[in-house]
Amino acid sequence: MKVKYLSILVIFFICSSFQIENEKVKTGWYFITNDKQSGITFEDLDSHETYTIEKTPILSISDIKSVQLINENVSVLKVKKLKINLTHDGNKKWNLATDKMSNQHKSAVFVFENKVFCYLTVSGKIGDISPSITDNDLNSLKLKSIYDSMPVNIKK
Repeated sequence: MKVKYLSILVIFFICSSFQIENEKVKTGWYFITNDKQSGITFEDLDSHETYTIEKTPILSISDIKSVQLINENVSVLKVKKLKINLTHDGNKKWNLATDKMSNQHKSAVFVFENKVFCYLTVSGKIGDISPSITDNDLNSLKLKSIYDSMPVNIKK
């Protein structure tokens, strides 16, 4: 059996809402960059800190094969989760992105309706794991709103 994990995975999600100024950004995952000239800058609505994301997404809707809104038992808690299943190309992009996050200490954010909802940092090799968002990251109503607004052809 091939070992999927080469080192310990650490994922930190800090999920508050950020509003992106001026430009409409497609739904997807984006790297954070220091290059304010070529990126898109947005402000955290809570802390008023500014962040800049790359204009090209790591993953976009076209990389998503399906999404499911499911309940998952984690220890004694029932957690609502937006499970994102990627296309073959989407999996390749996500694996490259998580390697880049781990090796180059880059961070990524999930953008939906021109707002950033999750901030992601990866430490260590994680193997073939698709992205997901839980109601620990967002409240259940925001999670359901994201699911409801996804294109019908990818909802399961």
